[in-house]
Amino acid sequence: MKFMTPSQIQSAAIPLILSNEYHLLAQSKNGSGKTLSFLVGTINQIEINKNNLQVLIIAPNRELMNQIYNVMINIIKFMDGLTTCKISDLDLKNCNIINSHVVIATPGACKNAINTNKIDISNLK
Repeated sequence: MKFMTPSQIQSAAIPLILSNEYHLLAQSKNGSGKTLSFLVGTINQIEINKNNLQVLIIAPNRELMNQIYNVMINIIKFMDGLTTCKISDLDLKNCNIINSHVVIATPGACKNAINTNKIDISNLK
């Protein structure tokens, strides 16, 4: 992550997201920092000392799932103990879901993981 100052969308969105007082709908150009803004708010809600699934992000396709996952991986490099994984129908077997605070999934994989009890959604925030 190579930025020194927040983008326009980040400057506007992150304070609102962190306040927990608003529902936010934001629109901005590709590459402007929307995913990072969203993830900052998401990570802020996680209790790292609790080793359970707390956030489930459902992306409409594998491309967006991978984009969100890659941004998340770059963020959590700096956070001890925060874990994440991604699941799609292709990689459901290759993910350590049990020990992940955040799971990023495609809709079909999410449904399969819930129906087969591979994820416990009772602690979602």
